[in-house]
Amino acid sequence: MARTYFQSQALQEPADCTARRRSALIACVIATLAAASAVVEAYRRRYDPEPYHTSILSGEEWVQDLQDGHKDRIKDNLGVQKHVFRQLKTELCTKGGLRRRRRVSNDEQIAVFLYQLTTNLSVRKTAE
Repeated sequence: MARTYFQSQALQEPADCTARRRSALIACVIATLAAASAVVEAYRRRYDPEPYHTSILSGEEWVQDLQDGHKDRIKDNLGVQKHVFRQLKTELCTKGGLRRRRRVSNDEQIAVFLYQLTTNLSVRKTAE
């Protein structure tokens, strides 16, 4: 008995539906895996943070390193030579009322200010 066109078409539809369903299922699985991956990454960033400020030098050590190092290095970073930095510190301490803060020395306060002026960086970038 020969099959008619409509009978053969009816037999092929389930295969097409199966292929579409399989494609839809694969797309759902991929979307679910992507969402799960995003959740895991967000959790990892929040509860297992990566250290941000990792310099081995404290601010005071950095200033001391500039003062003890090459004469051009302090000029490149702070925009002044060593003797100008020392004179500025003396003037600000004696006539300007500059005082050491809890955790920040006078040298460090002046150096951070000059560094920010010289580099024109934001406070956030200067904190690095």
